[in-house]
Order: sequence, then structure tokens, then C-alpha cells
Amino acid sequence: HVALIINASIFAYAVVVHNDSGIFDPVWQPEGFCVANRETPFWNSHDLCLYFDTVFALVHGLLYLALRNYPGMNPANELVKFNILGVVGHGFGHGAIAKAMREGVEASGLDQTGLDTVSSKSPIEIVMKMIPFLIFWIFLLKATMPRAKMNVILPMTAASMAGNVLVPQQFGFTYVQTVLLLAFSVNQLLRPSNEKEFAYALFPMIAGFPVSVIAWIESTMCSKGVLDIGGHLIYDAYIPLASMAFYMIYWAVSGTAKQKSL
Repeated sequence: HVALIINASIFAYAVVVHNDSGIFDPVWQPEGFCVANRETPFWNSHDLCLYFDTVFALVHGLLYLALRNYPGMNPANELVKFNILGVVGHGFGHGAIAKAMREGVEASGLDQTGLDTVSSKSPIEIVMKMIPFLIFWIFLLKATMPRAKMNVILPMTAASMAGNVLVPQQFGFTYVQTVLLLAFSVNQLLRPSNEKEFAYALFPMIAGFPVSVIAWIESTMCSKGVLDIGGHLIYDAYIPLASMAFYMIYWAVSGTAKQKSL
């Protein structure tokens, strides 16, 4: 968890302070995403993320239903149950970005903030634009802090959305990643020591820290191979796949598979 906080913080600092220094790939740098198939409607990286997240949220849900009642699975269930909703919310967010790209909104100025892009909209248009991001933030914050009640999640959602619309669009991905990874790690670190067991250690090793490394790979190697395998899709795809891998490893290593077969 500490390594995750450090890596995510260094990434955020590098993106915001040294964005033009040559560290980042010139294809990724202007908007903070590696977008493949940009000119193909319904098939660019954001569309692909929506499709992948939707399908694998369903697959992950079926896996959860199959394994959740095995003895000893409660610690893993807690981390996985809301993470499935987080994958759905993540897909909604990318779907909204893809829609904005098809409408030409994304091209209006990546140095603008979200507030700039909605300032000329009617109240109804603003509400319709915000609904996917409301779902996105509620689902993902609940996924990162599964024990938090809605009286905590909702104020954090409001604060996170406010920050989201105030940062330039090219820093949007970095902002979201930083908020979610830090929220997850700090929340886990604050758990009572008697609850810091196998699932607590395994989840960040499989599903947490590696995704912060993938952010570096996408941002520095976008035009050097990442575009050819879906662009930002590699980041999104890793999240449900890693969560499922964590769940199956926990099921196997914790001995519940053996207990069930006896």
C-alpha cells in the first residue's frame, strides 16, 4: 500500500509538473490517454473500455456468485463485491468520454477544464452530462472503500467531482487515478491491525500496485506498441482481470477450495 501511494504520487507529480519535459509519449501527453482507433466511431479506446468493462463486470459477477459462499471467503468478498460495481462505473466514464469525442466536445480544448466545457450548456444538458460521472465516482469510491457508508461516499463523490471539473481535461485521467489509488491505500492502511491478513496483502500486490505501473507504461510507450494493443484498454482491462485473479488465488490458497471438496 505504501509503495502504491508513492508510485501514484510520483506519477501525478510528473504529469502535472513535467508534462512537457519529454518523459511522456507525445501521443499520450496532450490529453493524458493513449487512444487507439481515434477516427473510428464506436471503436476507439474509450469505446473498447466501455465494452470490455461491461462484459468482464458480468463475468466477474458470475465468478463472485460461484465462490462467495465458500468458507473463509468473506475478506475477499468484501474487496471484490463493490469492485465489480467499480468496473461498471469505470466503463460508464469511458462511454461518456467516447460520446463526447463523437460529438467533437473533446477537441474543443484539452487545456480547458470540465467547467469550461459546460459553461455554455443548459441546466438539462449539464445534468445529463454529469449523470455518468456521478455513477462513475459513486461506484469507484465505494469500490476503493468498501466499508464506507454512503454518508461518507456521497460527500467524497461531490468533492471528487468538483475537483474533476476544475482540472484541465488533459490531466483528468491522472486526477482520477490519484484520488482512487490514494483513497484505497489510505483506507486499507487505517484498518485495525487484526484485519490486515492475507487478502489485505494480496489485493494490492495483484490488483493495486501493478495498475499504477501500467499507467507509466501507457504514458511513456503509447506510440511504441501500446496503440497497437488497444491503447488505454490495457489499463482498463487489467483491473477486472486482476481482481478476478486475486479472487481465484485467494479461494485456492486460503484452502477453501479444498474444504469445499471434502
